[in-house]
Amino acid sequence: MNSTTSPAKATDTSFGSASSSGSAGPLKWNPADASVSVEHTQSQSLGRSGPLAHRLVSTQSVGASRRSADDKIEFGLEMEFRQGQQLDAASSGRNAASLSRSTQLGERARYNVTLPGDASAEAARAVNPFDPLTIPVDGSVRLDGQAFVRTSLETSFRNCASSSEHTDAAGVSYAVQRLDPYHVRVATGPTAAIEHVEMLGLKTPVAQAMLGRQDALGQASMHTATFDLRDPQAQAAYRDFLGSGQLPAQAPGISDVQRIDTLSMSSQTRARVGLGPLSLDLGGQRNSGETVRANQADGSSTVASKLQYADNVPLTLTRQFDAAGSEHVAARRYQLGFGKVDANQAQLLNAALARKESADGAIVAGQDLTLNFSEAQMGALRQQYAQAAQARPFDREQAGAYARMSNEAFALDLARTLGNSPYGLSERLFHVAADADGALGGALTRIDAGIDSPAAKAAATARTAPASAPSDPRDPAHPDHAMQRMIDARLTPADPQLATHLLLAARREGLTRVDHVLRNDAGRVFAVQGDPMSADKRTAYVDAQVATATPLQDSVRQLNALNATAQQSAVAAAQETPDAAQRAPAR
Repeated sequence: MNSTTSPAKATDTSFGSASSSGSAGPLKWNPADASVSVEHTQSQSLGRSGPLAHRLVSTQSVGASRRSADDKIEFGLEMEFRQGQQLDAASSGRNAASLSRSTQLGERARYNVTLPGDASAEAARAVNPFDPLTIPVDGSVRLDGQAFVRTSLETSFRNCASSSEHTDAAGVSYAVQRLDPYHVRVATGPTAAIEHVEMLGLKTPVAQAMLGRQDALGQASMHTATFDLRDPQAQAAYRDFLGSGQLPAQAPGISDVQRIDTLSMSSQTRARVGLGPLSLDLGGQRNSGETVRANQADGSSTVASKLQYADNVPLTLTRQFDAAGSEHVAARRYQLGFGKVDANQAQLLNAALARKESADGAIVAGQDLTLNFSEAQMGALRQQYAQAAQARPFDREQAGAYARMSNEAFALDLARTLGNSPYGLSERLFHVAADADGALGGALTRIDAGIDSPAAKAAATARTAPASAPSDPRDPAHPDHAMQRMIDARLTPADPQLATHLLLAARREGLTRVDHVLRNDAGRVFAVQGDPMSADKRTAYVDAQVATATPLQDSVRQLNALNATAQQSAVAAAQETPDAAQRAPAR
């Protein structure tokens, strides 16, 4: 299989948002999530007994969103219906008090389509979540459905108010990702979520100001597999999956079968202010954590734990376990995600990591940055922290604590230490590098870490790829220019996207020339090397609809990656041949 599977990701089981939102009557909007929703509530009286009023309340809501992230567009729809009974009691006068308690049963669902590039809503509507060929390459679809029970309690006395809301939900999640023209990755499994909101504050008939906390706990167990849709057995297995909902075991055309278990939690301060029909729900400081365990068919597993405290740099710790449950400690990996760095951060980090005082190194302002540490590198950083603390009289006690810590405990301390925001940690790493020789502001002692950023990747590519290699196969200097011309000349009507996608398929199937380009009634386009009626012909094909919908630059990128891999293999083979000749016995 020539596609690569991305690392296991956490399944978000909660429907709540960590962002701030506003509402005006039935209309609600969330700028950070780029979403808007409408809610409609109906109430029917079931009777009254003294101060107690008994009502049947039903609420329906529907929302839509469109947001951009990581050069992709995500379109979303969300729906909810809940119904239940509500008891209200109130007294007036100087000691006015009120109480409202409700219990509701409901169902909620969301549908998300993620497409590469600047896709339109029409492109999202064309996607069928149960037909992977309608999903563009690098696109994905996700369906979540849950049934829930929600209980709430609101009380007030002399304008002092409290509110509590608790939701227990359970359901199923289904996701499909198109990895390349022939491979799709499917994930499905049960989910569960607990959501709780507690608030205290002041409330009058016309205004309110409340402060509290929102907690969420989620769990999911997703079974995943990758299907090669060129294989008839994989096609049959995929159809069986759509009918039964059960993913097959490892079989021809099916790979990367695993179970991904997710446990997530979050806790966030919230504030709610309102005046008449207008209300603002403001999100504050948030702590979150998630653990994702990917269980392989052989019993081994990979566990990735991500923690973020408030605005600190998030830490991701990845660990490997064998089938017996024993951890390969040396294989641990630590990641610190800085997000987009500014010019000051880039200057500080380049100095700390590469002994440079300019931002012309591997870290560039305005780009996303992640620092990667192995177990040994994290141990070296811990020692540097200890040595730097020795250089500062007020921190010498902390130096002993660093020396006694395990590498894992030290990494967790980095994540939760107050002030380790992206800028704060950048400055801290610079001072550690400057003081690690035991003298304040001494010579810089380089911090050893892997750098994951667009600039670092571009530099690595520049070191390995020929500088003169053109990227467009229609450039005469491109190694596939001749085949591209053959396809362009034989494809009617002309379609550059389809032609380049067909070239990519031909190269993958090992064709060295294209003598014929043919179409069939099923919407496939074939590149044929040799006589189409001959038994020794070579063919490659693409789905015309998929190829036309694939951006030209995506096909070009995959083609050049294929050429780079072939070139590296050729270089390795050329280096191996002289070595083999030297090892051969003399005659």
